Amino acid sequence: MDLASRTAKIKMVMSNKANSIVIVDDDRHFASLVEYELEMNGFTNVKTYNEPQDFLSSLEHEPYLVILDFQFDDTTGLDVLREIKTLNPDIHVIMLSGQEYIGNAVSTLKYGAFDYVEKNQDSFGRLLSLVEKLSVVDKEIENVSRRSKKRKFINKIGLNAMLPGALTSLFTSGH
Repeated sequence: MDLASRTAKIKMVMSNKANSIVIVDDDRHFASLVEYELEMNGFTNVKTYNEPQDFLSSLEHEPYLVILDFQFDDTTGLDVLREIKTLNPDIHVIMLSGQEYIGNAVSTLKYGAFDYVEKNQDSFGRLLSLVEKLSVVDKEIENVSRRSKKRKFINKIGLNAMLPGALTSLFTSGH
């Protein structure tokens, strides 16, 4: 699948969401590059914060996705991740880091990050791929939730109990 088709697919799935993407990174240059790459791939609702506290005070806007740096001067991305998940566990977070240490990746996943991306020449392609995977996962969760609600409704009105008898009588009544 070419990049344009992939981007169209991602945007179609995300169009059902409040599809804002927030980048929180104190490396202004890298954050600008991520924002530019997302915008070049059709994402128009992208906002960047260079300070985690500025982002956290605006969290009531509930972005769809937060792309979060792992290390800041006065805090860690892990602390910010915990706060995000405490305030709203449904906000997706992809952690970015210049560190290769596997323990950092494990910690971020343990506290609810969708994934951990090392900052390097492959970061942008990996981020786009993860946004696509995230949108597919969300779509599947929606489908499962919809089916579960449908089953609960059927059970609530007793249709499940009536259905086998109705089918049996339909096929044995001589019609």
